[in-house]
Amino acid sequence: MANRWNSLPPILVSLLTVTTGCGGGSGGISVGDIDPPVELPDPDPGGIWGNGTIIFQEGATDWEEREIGIVSTSAGEMRFVDELGASYVAQVETSKFSFSGTTYQDFSGTVVEFAAPGLQFADGSTVVKGTITGRISEESINALIDPDVGGFRNIRALPDDLYARSSSLASVSGMWEDDVGNIYNIDPGGVLFGQDTSGCVYDGSVSIIDADVNVYRINITISSCADADGTYIGLGVLDDLVEVGDNRALVLNANNGDIAAITLALEKL
Repeated sequence: MANRWNSLPPILVSLLTVTTGCGGGSGGISVGDIDPPVELPDPDPGGIWGNGTIIFQEGATDWEEREIGIVSTSAGEMRFVDELGASYVAQVETSKFSFSGTTYQDFSGTVVEFAAPGLQFADGSTVVKGTITGRISEESINALIDPDVGGFRNIRALPDDLYARSSSLASVSGMWEDDVGNIYNIDPGGVLFGQDTSGCVYDGSVSIIDADVNVYRINITISSCADADGTYIGLGVLDDLVEVGDNRALVLNANNGDIAAITLALEKL
């Protein structure tokens, strides 16, 4: 399976990128303390964040920086994709607080990181688990990933108003093409089918999670693809390619449990 990240059109790079305010040194991001907090009901961590980076702590003074994008749902599912094609899949719980007129959401949970194609972690594996903690405000999302292997990952991202767009099967239906010419079809009922140049067959569906927000549920079964065979579940975001509102770009990220992850960046034909 080819990774689709490297040839994303500029507007998608803008969507799926994050900026950090972190510098060198160890210890990671401090999400801060709010005292005294007022706990609020029904926290909703859903959103899309862009314009920034993820910073890897490789040693006491060594850091690596990559662009990254974040999308999450009200149920606390978070997905990150960085510029090399690494995927981060987190499930978090949130608590909402208000202090001095500003509302914050703290979150914590588990994360599975899938190495970028062709790369490995320090122990030679391509999948590593860890924990994630962070905070969401109106201005940003901040997070700290503590993996079982390797150093901390520091993340800061800015909110993107794409999240507030409505979603519909009519918007995602049609013929879609990836960067190497593979064609994927989504019919009016959300049924997805495609086949790539390696012979891998994609059968699945795109469905609506909440019609008021621009995040879709993705379910894809890959077959005839050797070790990549399996069922991949994830999220999708519809974006613009040429002009605002043209809905001609679709980014999908899904994982097969703790085995592997895929990212597809598609352009509507």
